[in-house]
Amino acid sequence: MRDLDDPAPGALDHYPALLRTARRQGLRSLAVLGLRVEDRPVGTITLCGRDGGLLRDERVPRSRAFAAHAAVGLEGAPHAAAVRLAEQLQEAMRSRAVIEQAKGVLMAVHEVDADEAFTLLAAESQRTNTKLRVLAAGLVARAQGRAGAAAVVR
Repeated sequence: MRDLDDPAPGALDHYPALLRTARRQGLRSLAVLGLRVEDRPVGTITLCGRDGGLLRDERVPRSRAFAAHAAVGLEGAPHAAAVRLAEQLQEAMRSRAVIEQAKGVLMAVHEVDADEAFTLLAAESQRTNTKLRVLAAGLVARAQGRAGAAAVVR
């Protein structure tokens, strides 16, 4: 954090292009706040001001508090994405099982191989605009003799 008009050397002296650009834009104060979660850096927030000394007032503590909350939000985003992916993979595994069962039914009923059984299932899914896993579940239920189950494909 520094006033750009202050001749004292500072950490931003390592970034002369940033300082030149800031000065060209009429900025006189610049602060780079590190975003950390559990002592690990996860990003930065850069605050700029047109008034010299602007960053010495009460805005700095509020900005640091905001940075702390933002860091947690940034850290949480990959976690949320990982949770969604895990849920999608679990659903895919459940769907795969019922689709494989439906293929087995079609292989037995129509005396076809696994590839042809899947082709039949996929074609019916397209024709009826029904999700493959829903169609497969209905076919398996029908094969198990459950009332109200979807008709066997073909």
